[in-house]
Amino acid sequence: MQNTITKEYDRTMKINIQLSQLAIEINKSMNSFDQYIKNRDSEDLQHHYTSVEKIGNILKTIETEVRRDKDSGIFFRNLENMFDYQKQLTDTILVDGGLNVYSYRKFNELRTLSAYMNNHAQMLITSYLDYTNQHYSNTLQSYKETERSIAVTILFFSFISFVFAIFLSNNTLEMITALAASAEQLAKGNWEVEDIKENAYQEFSMMAQAFNHMKNNIKYFVEELRRKSEVEINLNKEKLISLEKDKLLKESQLMTLQNQMDPHFLFNTLNIIARIAMFEGGNNTVRLIQATAKILRYNLSNKNKLVKLEEEISTLKAYIFIQETRFQDQITFELQIKGNIDDVEILPMTLQPIVENAIIHGLQDQEEGKIEILILREKNYVKVQIKDNGRGISEEKLKHIFKENSEKNKKGHTTGLGLSNVKKRLELHFGMENLIFIDSQVDQGTSIDIFIPLKDGEPHATTDDY
Repeated sequence: MQNTITKEYDRTMKINIQLSQLAIEINKSMNSFDQYIKNRDSEDLQHHYTSVEKIGNILKTIETEVRRDKDSGIFFRNLENMFDYQKQLTDTILVDGGLNVYSYRKFNELRTLSAYMNNHAQMLITSYLDYTNQHYSNTLQSYKETERSIAVTILFFSFISFVFAIFLSNNTLEMITALAASAEQLAKGNWEVEDIKENAYQEFSMMAQAFNHMKNNIKYFVEELRRKSEVEINLNKEKLISLEKDKLLKESQLMTLQNQMDPHFLFNTLNIIARIAMFEGGNNTVRLIQATAKILRYNLSNKNKLVKLEEEISTLKAYIFIQETRFQDQITFELQIKGNIDDVEILPMTLQPIVENAIIHGLQDQEEGKIEILILREKNYVKVQIKDNGRGISEEKLKHIFKENSEKNKKGHTTGLGLSNVKKRLELHFGMENLIFIDSQVDQGTSIDIFIPLKDGEPHATTDDY
């Protein structure tokens, strides 16, 4: 029975690992094909085909197991059909050669299809995890019923032993009494009861040995079952946390891929470039184009890894240059760095969304707006303060700022990922809360403080250090 539990556990774990790898390979296949369309590098195309082959192999491997569950089977069938259609679309685009109106439409369709495949892969993982949890619950219930049956059997044998005690000597009666008492303790779940002592009668000695052996085996089985149950519960908890992280990461990556730059921001920037190019020799135009390209390249190159704080600041400066050109004297910026930040790393796109929020929600209608950015290194952390003199935030709205920010971000108006996403990514990466603080008063401006914990050979700083 223990071997059956172990084999069932190993099988479901292998399927879960395959499902996780499936979602990764779906992203890899689209990213590689996207790079091939942009650069026409045969190595990118080969990577795409490798990922497609892995996706096919994974689908074949998990098909029998996943189809045991009705809901998981539906997600699997949809994912299998989308995978076949993805291969048709890529073949069509490759046969067509260069990007024309038709192939560009097919390529956009391929991107949308890849997003759907990614979404179905995540739903398949969740559905199959629910199925396995229910399956283990049913198995555990079955074992409990078995345990109750064993307890009933023990009580039955205790009763038989009591009947025999009537016809035996006092010695035998003492033996049966001890056996009944021990059986009663076992029925109550007390597995620490002492072993039955052997009797002078061989038959009763054999009974005592059999009872002790049975008790020890049941005790071992119950302890093993409890241990495996605890392991399974902890594993499921870790899996749920991991799925939450993966979901947030996938949402961030998908938003970055689908909205590399906000259409309003890009439209305004390109209008500025066009007007300046018309009236001057071109120096500022070149700088604006370089700044725009730098932000685009930064978004493309740093989707899911840490970057140097200096690199984040460099990209922020490019963004500030664009906004200074756009708003002229309406908004001014001041950036100060105190302390050495050469070894400091940060999650990409942490600072720009906050500066952008300050412009859009605080200063866009101000005549003399100002944003001050202070970066200060302390012993255990780096503090980044972004302060504006805008319209400010009411006390009531400040209580729900992160929730409202998350809901507005779904509609998409800024180039960044919003305060809520920045907050969640920092908390998940550093494993602590309270890394962002907001201080604001109506008509007096807003100040946002971000704390980046440092390692320096020591554990991450705690919020007590701030």
